[in-house]
Amino acid sequence: MVKPTLLWLLLSAAAVAQDLRVTFHTRPEGAAIRVLSAQQETKLSGLSGQPVTLQRNWLAQPRMQVTFSKDGFQTQTEQVPTSELINGGEWPPRGRPPLMLTSAAAPQLSIRINSQPQGAAIYLANSSQGKGQYLGITGTNLIIEKQALEQSTIFLRLEKDGYEPLALTMLAGQFVNGAELPSDGPARLYQTWEGWFKQWGPALAGLLACAVGGAVFLVRRSRKKAWQAPRPDPVGAPNQHEAALRDQGYELLGELGRGGMAVVFEARRTGSDAPLALKLLHREVGLDSDAINRMRREIKVMRELQHPTIVPLYDFGDVNGQYFLVMEKVDGQSLKRRLLEGRLSQEEAVRFIHMLLQGVTYAHNKDIVHRDLKPDNIMLRPDGRLQILDFGISRSTTANTFETMDNSVLGTPAYMAPERFSGVANKASDQYALGLIFYELLCGVAPVPNDIDIAQIITKQLFEVPPEPSTVDADVPKSMDFLVMTMIAKDPVKRFPSMDAALEQFYKAFPAMRPVSTPVMPGPH
Repeated sequence: MVKPTLLWLLLSAAAVAQDLRVTFHTRPEGAAIRVLSAQQETKLSGLSGQPVTLQRNWLAQPRMQVTFSKDGFQTQTEQVPTSELINGGEWPPRGRPPLMLTSAAAPQLSIRINSQPQGAAIYLANSSQGKGQYLGITGTNLIIEKQALEQSTIFLRLEKDGYEPLALTMLAGQFVNGAELPSDGPARLYQTWEGWFKQWGPALAGLLACAVGGAVFLVRRSRKKAWQAPRPDPVGAPNQHEAALRDQGYELLGELGRGGMAVVFEARRTGSDAPLALKLLHREVGLDSDAINRMRREIKVMRELQHPTIVPLYDFGDVNGQYFLVMEKVDGQSLKRRLLEGRLSQEEAVRFIHMLLQGVTYAHNKDIVHRDLKPDNIMLRPDGRLQILDFGISRSTTANTFETMDNSVLGTPAYMAPERFSGVANKASDQYALGLIFYELLCGVAPVPNDIDIAQIITKQLFEVPPEPSTVDADVPKSMDFLVMTMIAKDPVKRFPSMDAALEQFYKAFPAMRPVSTPVMPGPH
């Protein structure tokens, strides 16, 4: 990155080779201009709004003192950076309003308006002129004419590149000479996702790449140590828990599988033959009291979820210091395994998309967020019905991190929304993950492959927009492009406002699939 001092030297070197034509702008125009040297000698006279010539030897200083005067207005002196003159031939530079001259007859106030961060443009929104009258920037002393504050309520607008505009409403009585406003502290500006990506995206991707690379190196090196004792089973043998689980009314019948967060056993409730799946979380998955209470509350809500595409949760508890969850046992295979077996037909893909939209919309309307939607967590039953596993579990038992307990580091990031990397996980991030799954169902390829380097995955999630599905495969209905591309928009604000809206868009594309009892919802055009 070029330092500001070096940048000025480079620009100055280029400029001193020839004289420079500059137009100074004021409101109103026609102000007399005097450019002064460091010894306060007049170097130039002219009028604002008309080009003047700056001789090349005047530019060998970082700033130039320029005085503006006009009958009926107060004389104003500005320290103008030479780099701003060299760059565009106009001052103020393009994109900034003209210098506002203050009426000599109008009493003035000197105030400061603060924001976090500082440097936002301030507009007096009481004015009817476009955005309003430009006053200056936050964090600097402002000179305001009292006549501009004649109304009892003052409306200001703060704007800064990369941040959401902010409207401030204050009483005119707060504007006294020397005041710092707002009186209760700086006005908080909230960064847009686009601004956040520009500021932090590259650095975050680099840091994560370094961290994961270091972790992989340590794991590989540790595997080379033949003398190292094998790591203890994070769950323990089933017989360590059988007696305690039996006391809680559960009998283990055998292991069904294990993953990065838990080992899953087939189980049954005492006195019942209905097959259950008991998920015993690893010892490393520690829960604080708040997480435990939240989990118990969500289990109560999950028991009330009755939808054909959602596998319900029945119970939550602990045994020998480890936590377990009990849910319905689902026969069949994961959607991930089905995708590995071969390409779906478009009819089958659309049918699966319909079922998943219905299930996630139902859960979101009950204020239940999944936070880890991916093909591994979706089961395909022998009757062709899809069912979603683990609704509510990931929110309660995992921080938004990369699980590496059994080298499954690439599973979750490949379906994580950009905001997930900054700790945000909500309904919009569920929608993003679901959109990636829809893309894979329609095209037969994942928009973010899970078999590439973690740094590449993060870069793709943050910055790269995949092509529309119909351009990848001409057999994909074009009506699905808008649905999928809206769901996987990088900025969550640009996604559908809710899953109801996404489902309605699907029904616009496939009206014959709308259930007769489903009311028509307003959706995007």
